[in-house]
Amino acid sequence: MGEELAERWLNAGVPSWLYRWLMPAAWMAAIAVSVIGSGDTPCSVTDPSDCGPDLTFSLAMIPCLASFLAWWWLPRLAAVAGLVFLVLDLRYDDVESAHTAWTVYGAGCVALLLALTWSQIRRRELLARVHRVPVMIGPANPIRFTPALAGIAVLVVAGFAVLGVMRWQVDREQVHLDRAVQTTAVVVGFKDDDLLLRLPDGSMRSTSSLDYPKKGDELPVLVDPQDADWVRLQAELADYTMWWTVAGGAWLLALLILRHDLVRRRARPRRTWSAAGLPVWIEPDGLMGFSILPGEGSEQVLGFIALELDDEEAAGRLGASYGVLADDESDEPLPPAAARLEWSWVLSSYRGNALLVGDLAEGAWPTIVLGAWPTAALGDRILRPVTSFRTPRRSPWRVEQPGLRLLDLPVDEEPDPEPVHPEPVPVLQDLPWRIPQSAPYWWHLVERLQRVVVTSTGLRIRRGIFTETVDWREVESVEIDDGDVILNTADDWHVIGRIPEDRLREVAGVMETLRRQALS
Repeated sequence: MGEELAERWLNAGVPSWLYRWLMPAAWMAAIAVSVIGSGDTPCSVTDPSDCGPDLTFSLAMIPCLASFLAWWWLPRLAAVAGLVFLVLDLRYDDVESAHTAWTVYGAGCVALLLALTWSQIRRRELLARVHRVPVMIGPANPIRFTPALAGIAVLVVAGFAVLGVMRWQVDREQVHLDRAVQTTAVVVGFKDDDLLLRLPDGSMRSTSSLDYPKKGDELPVLVDPQDADWVRLQAELADYTMWWTVAGGAWLLALLILRHDLVRRRARPRRTWSAAGLPVWIEPDGLMGFSILPGEGSEQVLGFIALELDDEEAAGRLGASYGVLADDESDEPLPPAAARLEWSWVLSSYRGNALLVGDLAEGAWPTIVLGAWPTAALGDRILRPVTSFRTPRRSPWRVEQPGLRLLDLPVDEEPDPEPVHPEPVPVLQDLPWRIPQSAPYWWHLVERLQRVVVTSTGLRIRRGIFTETVDWREVESVEIDDGDVILNTADDWHVIGRIPEDRLREVAGVMETLRRQALS
């Protein structure tokens, strides 16, 4: 794909700020208009649903809230949910200003649905001009139980649980209603947002109220002769139907997670299959994923996707290697230079020409074959999708770029592969001994939150609320590298940084002495 075609492909997309920022703002404006338009209509005794239980409203809030929450991740679903709520609002709401606001919002949903559909068609037309390369892809490792399945189960159970709570509340309320008698109470005032009422027998009661009656107003109420604490305004009976909104939202979220899990499994066939791959260039970036570009050195970024290998050992090395893309401005000490050099080498082996198999589209789940072309042989490194492909997010003033790409990192031409091994010191400090360290920022001056303490048995490293202990018997070597002291164990390393330069060898020497004593 050339630069010109890539630019046309990108320009055919719908700017993400339209559905990630403009439509949520339009939703909030419609909600505000609906609330303001409802005015100060008083609650009605003849129709308690005005201020009391309203199952239709609670069910309608499911697509309403879904429309707001889904714009960032599933804009098509958000648009459809918005249209569903528009129909419900026109059918059941009697506030004219709300009709107007939600009609405008619904028009925006229709416009975005059409724009997203046209964008998809146009992009496919452009990609049809690109030559594709045949490739064979081997079977993927099976995906078994995932945390997503556990989350689905929790959401389903939670939905039934809240309905159970609602049923318990409704049954308890019905017991009171069956015993209730009607009387008239006089409004005394408000206390802590509760309405204070005086009953005919002179007793005082308090209850919540959506209305703001005036002092001295007489209101019909229901009281339970067997429960002096229970009182209800006859125009505002207790409403527990909002539990349907919670349950419906939980089940809808469970369905979306289930769909995501099924699509991910379907994108990783457990059989060998042939396909036509789109030539692209991939770059590891700082988002624990890959940037997809049309070619080497391209200024255009087609999108981003998280990928993983079938080989668990290789996948572990690849995942750990993203540490080389860490933010150098972080207050955490950097890994050893040798590790960073190894990580850079690993990431660089996953940078280059590749074939994208599947749709190059927002929300697609393509497979990436690296090192398989121009030949048509089985790809030797197949990267399976972990998340869906997404195009760069766009705002009116900028287009998203990769976080930190490997090619942006300064690479030493002659890295020092041999760190300094300190000599043990003849006399130790009184133990336990806190290692002198400089604080990177003023808010880290509190020693309790940032400190490393040397003891006769090991090292206690405290960062924030977390404390890590390293036993001297597990330390294989102590090294000085890049101004840090590094303790190497069998399967890990511990970097102690921010040590004053004039104390560096002293600190390392104390650690080396204690290490040798523990092994003797």
